[in-house]
Amino acid sequence: MRNEELRRRIDRAIEEGWQVESETPGRVVLVRRSYGSPVLHLVIAALTLWWAFGAANALYAAYAYVTDVERRVLRAPERSCSECGAALDPNASYCRICGADAEEASVPPVCPDCGAPTPADANFCSDCGAALGNEPGH
Repeated sequence: MRNEELRRRIDRAIEEGWQVESETPGRVVLVRRSYGSPVLHLVIAALTLWWAFGAANALYAAYAYVTDVERRVLRAPERSCSECGAALDPNASYCRICGADAEEASVPPVCPDCGAPTPADANFCSDCGAALGNEPGH
């Protein structure tokens, strides 16, 4: 079962053209492929004979589709117990260590661009590289 934050991040990524490659509870691997640069397709067409230009472009598109792949891993934010600091299961109602109510659990800060959980002292997001505003002087 996906939590609401992870579901929102997956929906946003799908709107941006990403596809779900695989998923497990709390973790989703997204993939985005391309067919190559339109400029390179034009160069290939210009440099090959008219009868071969279609085949050469198809070969280049297949090559780009296989090699030009982006992957993004989304994880559900980990909750921690507000009483003892132990990690909580995503669907837990109570802490398995101290029995405290999990509804009061703390969730780590998230990246404003991609929504990935980030350490409080991080300067940049480890998923998308966005600046988090923690740089010295900010």
